[in-house]
Amino acid sequence: MKYRHLKYPLIAAAVLVLMVSSVVALYKKQTDTVENTFTAAVSAVPMIEEKFSGSLKENVCIRIADNGYPVYIRCAVVVGWKDTDGDLHSEIPMQNEDYLLEIGDDWTLRADGFYYYQAPMQAGKTTPLIVTCKPLTEPPQAGCQLSVEVLSQTIQAVGSSDGEGVPAHQDGWGIVLEE
Repeated sequence: MKYRHLKYPLIAAAVLVLMVSSVVALYKKQTDTVENTFTAAVSAVPMIEEKFSGSLKENVCIRIADNGYPVYIRCAVVVGWKDTDGDLHSEIPMQNEDYLLEIGDDWTLRADGFYYYQAPMQAGKTTPLIVTCKPLTEPPQAGCQLSVEVLSQTIQAVGSSDGEGVPAHQDGWGIVLEE
């Protein structure tokens, strides 16, 4: 009989637990589930579109995919002689002596050897990089032909990468582009 005085508080606690659990269950049942969908920014990987006319490479364009954010682009144009097996010949062709390379108007060659597109490239856009590239001399040995490879990089054009307001192309590539 000594626990008789605990009977009512225990009943009150049990009723309180049942009421709270009923309210929580009702709330969960009536609340719509919201799915958080966070999508990481898509880097605009440049696509290189090229056309050939015999040994003449022309209309090499850089295209940015339709999704993604604006980017700055830089490209390296690597020219060499390749034999029939695809191996590079040791002799390096010289621009304007062994081949003629005409670059699009919106590109600038910088001291680091890269051609830079001077404005941010928007998603879904295309720009001509190489208007034409043609050999001016005979290859150094029979079976060789002029090989033109384009290597490209992009870096974000919006915001900064260092948290201090320095544009990403300046922080990442160490250059200042005209904007």
